[in-house]
Amino acid sequence: MEVKGVLYDTMIAHYLLHPDNSRHGMDLLAETYLNYTPVSIETLIGKKGKSQLTMRDVPVEKISEYAAEDADVTWQLYEIFSPLLKEANAQKLFDEVEMPLVPVLAAMEREGICIDTETLKNYSAELEKEIVAIDAEIQTLAGTPFNISSPKQVATFFSKC
Repeated sequence: MEVKGVLYDTMIAHYLLHPDNSRHGMDLLAETYLNYTPVSIETLIGKKGKSQLTMRDVPVEKISEYAAEDADVTWQLYEIFSPLLKEANAQKLFDEVEMPLVPVLAAMEREGICIDTETLKNYSAELEKEIVAIDAEIQTLAGTPFNISSPKQVATFFSKC
């Protein structure tokens, strides 16, 4: 099923706001920003392993409660993160780079991909050399050092331009 309309991923929004954090899961965000602990997926289907159920095995009433809570928590996080993205000058990056990639990444995950690991390794070495050169050029052109791998620093730098 293709989703129509505007997409908004609160975990991606949080990543742009706090790229140095290693965790951006909804449960953690709910606990951190809403002081609320949502029902965990493990409560419904059990822990990973042979005995773990699928959602097909769970009564519809429990799934609907879980889904409603998930939607509510997501909406509340959206209301917190949306103005923060604007304040951090990361809205354009979110709208024009990150969110358009969501359907692409979802399709890749659904379809799977084949990887030639040797070619990828060689290409990675080439790209690393290019990245070092481009990074040095950017630092020179900017006239000030900043981490070009940090969405927050890039957004802050471009907001000054």
